[in-house]
Amino acid sequence: TDCGIMQVNAKYTSYTCKEMLDPRVGLWEGIRKMQYFRAYGMRNGRRKQLSWSCHYNAGFRCTEKGKKYAKKVWWAYRRLKKNAAKAMPMAIAY
Repeated sequence: TDCGIMQVNAKYTSYTCKEMLDPRVGLWEGIRKMQYFRAYGMRNGRRKQLSWSCHYNAGFRCTEKGKKYAKKVWWAYRRLKKNAAKAMPMAIAY
């Protein structure tokens, strides 16, 4: 079961689903899990964003469903970043 704003799988966290509904807890735990899977990907030679995004979604096995999710996330991220850069060119530093 995925819980909270970042949809963290309940079996991979020490928090309950009720605790994960608090945005501070949900964001904190979601970011921790993203950092974990990013480091996991870097250690295992998977440096592309799609790889660790897929693992964040699917766990240790990157499935086709996870790859599809990761592609959607990165497409949305690039589109939002591009639109934000047009709206506020000086605010986007990276």
